[in-house]
Amino acid sequence: MKSKPKHGIGNKILRALLGVSLVSLGLFAYTVFVGMKDLGQCALEKSLSLGENAVEDSIKSLENQAEKNLLKLVEDQAALSSTLFEKVETEVKIVGGFAAYLWKTPAVRGTLKSYSQNEKPDNIKEHSVYTLAPGVDEESVRGDIDLSGNMDKAFMIICENDPNINTVCMGTETGVFRSYPWRTGRAASYDYRERHWYKKAADKKEVIWTEPYIHVATKDLIVTCAVPFYGMDNKLLGVVEIDMTLKVMCEDILSTQIGEEGYAVLLDKHGNIVARPGLDAGDTRWDEVYTTENLLSDSDPKFKSIIKSMISGKKGIGRAKFEGEEKYIAYAPIMNMEWSLGLVMPVKEIISPAMNAQSKIISTADDVNREINRHIRSIEGTILIIFILTILAVVGLAYRLSRKITRPILDLDRGIKVVGKGDLDYRFQVNTGDEIEDLAEGFNKMTGDLKTHIKILTETTVKKEKIEKELKIAHDIQMDMVPKDFPKNQEVDVYAILDPAKEVGGDLYDFFFIDEDNLCFVVGDVSGKGVPAALLMTMTIALIRTMAREVKSPEKVMTHINKAICRDSQSAMFVTIFYGILNIVTGEVLYVNAGHNPPMLLRRNKEYGPLKNTSGTVMGEFEDAVFKDEKIVLGRGDTLVMYTDGVTEALSSEGCQYSEESLMKEICLLTAAGAHEMVEDIREKVKIFSRGAEQSDDITLMVLKYFGRV
Repeated sequence: MKSKPKHGIGNKILRALLGVSLVSLGLFAYTVFVGMKDLGQCALEKSLSLGENAVEDSIKSLENQAEKNLLKLVEDQAALSSTLFEKVETEVKIVGGFAAYLWKTPAVRGTLKSYSQNEKPDNIKEHSVYTLAPGVDEESVRGDIDLSGNMDKAFMIICENDPNINTVCMGTETGVFRSYPWRTGRAASYDYRERHWYKKAADKKEVIWTEPYIHVATKDLIVTCAVPFYGMDNKLLGVVEIDMTLKVMCEDILSTQIGEEGYAVLLDKHGNIVARPGLDAGDTRWDEVYTTENLLSDSDPKFKSIIKSMISGKKGIGRAKFEGEEKYIAYAPIMNMEWSLGLVMPVKEIISPAMNAQSKIISTADDVNREINRHIRSIEGTILIIFILTILAVVGLAYRLSRKITRPILDLDRGIKVVGKGDLDYRFQVNTGDEIEDLAEGFNKMTGDLKTHIKILTETTVKKEKIEKELKIAHDIQMDMVPKDFPKNQEVDVYAILDPAKEVGGDLYDFFFIDEDNLCFVVGDVSGKGVPAALLMTMTIALIRTMAREVKSPEKVMTHINKAICRDSQSAMFVTIFYGILNIVTGEVLYVNAGHNPPMLLRRNKEYGPLKNTSGTVMGEFEDAVFKDEKIVLGRGDTLVMYTDGVTEALSSEGCQYSEESLMKEICLLTAAGAHEMVEDIREKVKIFSRGAEQSDDITLMVLKYFGRV
């Protein structure tokens, strides 16, 4: 860092005298030319005031007219958009009704050949394409394939009458998917029954619209209108849907051009952009979730208020800062959708005529101002000569005066440098009879006090280093309490970590074989942190290791340990524990959860979620607390993930928690990984999430993967 230049006291005295002289001369100069300057300035201000008033009136008039025009335009465009969407809804209902009729009339069979995406017809505009969901045998659904072939004529008629449609599709519960027009490109893994449009329509049992997503075949950005159809017994047979590309929506709905820089935007009920000029899919794949900008995340409160009004179904117009400049936003709801149409136009474009006039007024005023300043500078030249003569006289007087005042101060400076080199026995000798002598005495007292303080600080530092060394030893002892040798054999794979928030912490984990076929495993969290929590953690692990080999029932072990903690612990601290015993032959797990976070269970078939029936009383609060054995059976390839709240409640630099949802998402991505890889990967993700924030709690994580005995 570059140091600031120093200025001697003599220079300061010189500047002070010069300052007094300059002020006096300045007052003299002021009386000479201020009158001329005020006169010219008054004329200039009057002229500018008239021009500014005219510009302000013009701006208000332009803004009022623009607000009326924009509001009327957005209402008309929203009405037209509603008509377009209503048409698509009517068309999808017609197709759905026809599909229901076909299935309710089983005698109807297709007369035209059905084509898969491996069989290209002579004219692809006259045929749809069918595909089967993964795992569906073609012969088992041959009847549905033939019956659904009757949908081709309906598909053709709908598409011919509505050029806005991109695709018309139908999917049955049995796994037959038919799409018009015929095209290839659908992945073999594509199961339409798992797509959100199918699930949403089946769940709502009515016409639905989706948010934008990627089309599996065309890879275009689309929105879908879908409706379910049912059989005679009101049983769900399938879903029909019509796709519209974002390109069509932009051309037919958002095609309104407002000025040179204005544009239209379509929002869903959550504030996400559904469509706007320039929106595209980027590199998002069909099997990934497509996300657009959410305008509610904007930091400007006025803009957020406008967006909230839009998504609540209101119409109106507002003004706020958006995309780096002030803009008008007129909006109106699309009546048959939970969407809102907005027209965005920069304020500068509306008021540009008035601003051009203002620029001309300012330019003329600048010319007048330059002429006035030319006359003032002529008078300033005369005053400058007087300034120079006065300054020369003051410099001589100030130099002699500063020499007399600065000599004792320089003595002080030399003494300070001596003290600064470590000689705290040095004493200042100044006899001026004024404040400088008082300052020297103060320095003498300060050096004496500093010498005493250094002695005390040295003693304190020695004591602090001793305490830190003892805490380091306590940390090493605590980490030696948890196992480091992780079993990895054909039956089970276990790995765990413990990261204390302080030198010592209150989290715990343990695992050991209590006999040849049973593995005991424990994860716990002591309330609080530091040495008291570490002591209670050590006591708890010792009790568990003592009891586990004698008593095979988790509930009896927990009951005994709870009484011991309540009896021996004098603090208000408590312990949460998940305690389990795994039979590595049968996969059966007996467990008790004493108020701890429920472990995450990840099945081999990718079913996942928190372990159920794991609520219980924490240990150390009530001596008569009751604990109950629970049981699950792990299959080969199943995984248990146990953790303390230091994982899910880890804070980012913005104060957000890592959360169980993030943990579960990460676990699902690591299905095929070993226990060690899963633990270290999650540990790294939490560190990255918390980068820039201090660790607020102990972090413990254990992964147990069960393979069974062959």
